[in-house]
Amino acid sequence: MSETLQRACSVRQLQGAVGISRAAAKPFEKGPLAVISLMVLISVNLGILNLLPIPSLMAETSYCSRWKGSAAATLAGLQGALRTGRLGVPMVLFAYVMYNDVVRMLPTHS
Repeated sequence: MSETLQRACSVRQLQGAVGISRAAAKPFEKGPLAVISLMVLISVNLGILNLLPIPSLMAETSYCSRWKGSAAATLAGLQGALRTGRLGVPMVLFAYVMYNDVVRMLPTHS
């Protein structure tokens, strides 16, 4: 039996450092178990995010160990990464998350 687990959520729920710091205040009011649960959740999320670039880094390492390029070739590779989205997509996501945090801080948004 093949079942897929799916939970749809809005991209407006994405939070950056400001949103996380605001959300971190709530468990302290509920008690130590809620604080520990939040710490576990943040640790697991950071662990997963830190593992994401490993396949890309392994491919780049094997490529770079066979070829020593010039500064111009390195710059061309960085520009290619921006064009293909390997660097551009995370930068856009970061900008959007920061935008969400700033909008939530405005007095008109409650």
